[in-house]
Amino acid sequence: MATLKIKWLSAASVFTILLGAFFMVKAMDKEPIKKVTTSKKLVTQTWKFIGEEDDDPLNASFYELDAADDPCPGLPETVCKIEAPADQSNPNLPDMNA
Repeated sequence: MATLKIKWLSAASVFTILLGAFFMVKAMDKEPIKKVTTSKKLVTQTWKFIGEEDDDPLNASFYELDAADDPCPGLPETVCKIEAPADQSNPNLPDMNA
């Protein structure tokens, strides 16, 4: 009777070890959890150039939000409006690098 208990105990031990090895291999086969990153969606707005003729049109401080869709006055070669998202550090200026 004692040898029968030992055989059952050894069989149960071997089964437990094999079952553990099976789950370890399954755990290694799983793909790693991917980190989901969210990014802010930048909303493009219309900015009107308020500088003078000699001012740099690439300088964001010479723009303000265009509340009304007024047509551009002046010559067609002159920068009048741009489409750009607001600067994240200063939302009152356009992001000139977008």
